[in-house]
Amino acid sequence: MKKALAFIKKYKYWIMLYLIILTLYSTIGNVLDDIHNLDAVERFGGFFTWLYANTTMWSGRVVPAAIFELIIKLPNFVFSILNSAFYLILIYGLNKTFAGEELNKSYWPLLEGVLLQVILSPGIALSLVWKSAAVFYLWGTGLSMFMLYPFVAESRDIKVKNWEWVLCGIGIFYATSFEQIAAFDTVFAILLVLWNKIYLRRKGFVTPLLALLIAVLSVIFVSMPGNAVRTLSETLEWLPYYGMYTVDQKIVIGLVYTIKMYMSDLTLVMLVIATAVCALILRSKSPVYTKVISVIVDLYFLGALMDKIIMTKTNHIRHIPLVNDLYKFINFDNPQFVYKDFQIWNVIIAVTMLVALGYLLFIVFSEERPRPDMALLFYGGACCTMIIGFSPTIYMSGDRVKFIGTVFTIFIMYSLIKEFIKRIGVKV
Repeated sequence: MKKALAFIKKYKYWIMLYLIILTLYSTIGNVLDDIHNLDAVERFGGFFTWLYANTTMWSGRVVPAAIFELIIKLPNFVFSILNSAFYLILIYGLNKTFAGEELNKSYWPLLEGVLLQVILSPGIALSLVWKSAAVFYLWGTGLSMFMLYPFVAESRDIKVKNWEWVLCGIGIFYATSFEQIAAFDTVFAILLVLWNKIYLRRKGFVTPLLALLIAVLSVIFVSMPGNAVRTLSETLEWLPYYGMYTVDQKIVIGLVYTIKMYMSDLTLVMLVIATAVCALILRSKSPVYTKVISVIVDLYFLGALMDKIIMTKTNHIRHIPLVNDLYKFINFDNPQFVYKDFQIWNVIIAVTMLVALGYLLFIVFSEERPRPDMALLFYGGACCTMIIGFSPTIYMSGDRVKFIGTVFTIFIMYSLIKEFIKRIGVKV
């Protein structure tokens, strides 16, 4: 009894979060793709026959797809229990890898987990409760955080424990088979290795080999023949004029889709981030030009919130022309890809603001020591969304494509709020 009480006292915030999430997920059932996959193994005459067919005719998401097929027939409450656990794994992994282990020992994970549910838009939140989506997006993203931990730990000169290596291995095995997070993991791992070995002069060859393994596995899974078949199939069904786009137009498609995510789904979150960054920069000894940039970026995202309020809540009030025009972006859902000249400038301005915000994040989190991981997390989230311009396979996924970028952005907001509270001397 004493051990049980001690355990509850030590992990009370995690237990509270788990119970809240489990309650929310208790109604999870089979919908859409879940129903279609209930008898998939039987239709193909066995598990390995199905796995071969899935790999050659549908996708390279071999590991999560196989696990999904193995658990789809379990009772719904079992999946709810597992899914709630992976939600905690995502929060724990993000904190452990990017914020430090100490954050997981406070009440902050409870706040993070609850607020994430509140902030996520309905379309993106679907990635957490739709079985066939959760196994890829939620589980894959959560496990990938442990895959990246050794790289961040090396940059902080922290020794990786045996159980952390085990989690890293599980993450590599699972997440490299989910191409959207695998692309982020590969680039992040390579850049952190270069940072650690060249800038920090860390010795050892384990992380370079890990980065190579992540890259090789990611390429192998992406190169599965099923990906090519699915790309052709879904392009014909959902984006038949995709072949008319040039490379630069595909880049613009990805950029506009990403910009709209920040300006529509995350308007308030981005303003909080920009304001916190601006406040921290103004309080620091940063050069004047850095402070000026931080103010400009903050004003830009303030304008985005004004535009959203004016356009959605106060249409009867005369629009502010500057604000109204500055946040109009290209609509690429047509075969002609026609857009006005001023709209391409709006895209350029928006991208400039996002790049500048990433630079400012690097400055803010590097006050004690140079630290690129948070800036890379921000840029990586944006790139995970921008990839839609080159992947018609995920075009039909809708808002699920924004899951990774949205979660990373919200986590950065949490980290900035805690950093601001810490620097003004308030104990939390």
